[in-house]
Amino acid sequence: MGLTIKGLGNCLKRSSETYGYCGSCTIKWLQEGGLEAFTHALAISAGPQVRVNCIHPGWIDTRSPTKQLAEPLIAADHAQHPIGRVGIPAVIAALTAFLLSAEAGFITGQSWAADGGMTRRMIYAE
Repeated sequence: MGLTIKGLGNCLKRSSETYGYCGSCTIKWLQEGGLEAFTHALAISAGPQVRVNCIHPGWIDTRSPTKQLAEPLIAADHAQHPIGRVGIPAVIAALTAFLLSAEAGFITGQSWAADGGMTRRMIYAE
């Protein structure tokens, strides 16, 4: 669990994965349920000075550009996502920046799935 506090406690962000959020693994699902409850409870107890939100990233290709060129993902990897592609780190960075910004000042206790729609599909290619 990653924690980031900005300014004088104006914002708190934590990240987790969507695999447990989808329920594909019982232990991970239980862990994610606990983190989800923690997000909600902390948003209530730490507010209004601190906002707490959760990001559930999906499959984000964090490999180096060299590795991506040497071992490209196959078409099925991208096709299984309703959005038609695997995610990139910039998507998670942009969502994180938004949640830490003043524009998100009225958002707390929420979960954000940035997974290309996989939590809605819930079917993974083998």
